[in-house]
Amino acid sequence: MKCPACNAINPDHATFCKSCGKALRSNLRTCPNGHDYDASLPFCPHCPPSRNANLGMQPTASIGDEAEKTRLDTADPKLGPNAPGLQAPLNDKTVILGRSEPAPGAAPSLEEKPRPQANRMLTGWLVTFDVYPMGLDFKLYQGRHTIGAAPGCDIQLKIPGVSAEHAILLCRNGKFIIEDNLSSNGTFVNGEMIDDKVYLNENDVIRIATIDLKLKTV
Repeated sequence: MKCPACNAINPDHATFCKSCGKALRSNLRTCPNGHDYDASLPFCPHCPPSRNANLGMQPTASIGDEAEKTRLDTADPKLGPNAPGLQAPLNDKTVILGRSEPAPGAAPSLEEKPRPQANRMLTGWLVTFDVYPMGLDFKLYQGRHTIGAAPGCDIQLKIPGVSAEHAILLCRNGKFIIEDNLSSNGTFVNGEMIDDKVYLNENDVIRIATIDLKLKTV
């Protein structure tokens, strides 16, 4: 067999030229680094992977490569704020929904809405045990709070008998004042319906529809 590179004569069974070392058969190729290898392979098996990459060759995956690859899972996430069975973090605005007889020991459904309280001091809470036996509380901050069934209310009570903007609660200089906002069923303080602005004290109970809210101050 004649070598196509140096024209030296080699035995018919030879694979490489005994004179120059070049490949004698068409099923062999020579990489840029001078290695002869099977032409059916996509890369030179004698060169390190980094050198194959520099030469534009793509080495095939070896055992263990798949475990090292980063995979992107396009399936829906199983965890997150809205995942089934998880409760969104509580913030300053809690909404009481209508009574739907939750399972024993289960918390009622809560609708959380963001309410920025930048530069507003916490002054107290309204606490109720009428919805959930373990109790719920509404944070009160310095300034004005609306109580009612409308989505824009600071304290939203989505239960029968509550008007859209049922009452207004004002926290100012350590004093708490509540006023009925022309509601259909009225606002009560310690069991008495109020007709005008009323100053509240620690442990006073505000009744709106079927919910009693006790005032606790800082």
